[in-house]
Amino acid sequence: MGCLPLPDNWVLDNGKAAMSGPGNVNVQANKAAFEAQQRTFHEKNDAIHQAIAATYAQANAASDRMHHRFVNSLKDEETVRNPGDGQRYQVQTGANPYWMNSNGQYVPSNDPNYDPNHDPRLNHQTWKKTDIED
Repeated sequence: MGCLPLPDNWVLDNGKAAMSGPGNVNVQANKAAFEAQQRTFHEKNDAIHQAIAATYAQANAASDRMHHRFVNSLKDEETVRNPGDGQRYQVQTGANPYWMNSNGQYVPSNDPNYDPNHDPRLNHQTWKKTDIED
């Protein structure tokens, strides 16, 4: 028995037919579904990791604030922020408000009507009211 010769383009034509047939459509649909499932999985996984990291950061920040408050209570200090330069300073506790100049010097006061900007004893410097931080 002999072999019949195949036309030169038979393999190419049959390969194209197989790739465009109904079986290949299923393969492509399965691949697209799998890729969509993987994207969804990765998006959910990333969201979970971000939530865990945010929770950890919040807990860590809360712990830092509690520690800072505890140390302030031991030292009898308050933390204020200079409104001029944004820096934080430790001041002796007991006044509200505190006034600060551009050099980081502060004037404590318990009088809500006191304004060191009108006090001639303070050499006519500019003083800004600060807030006590938590």
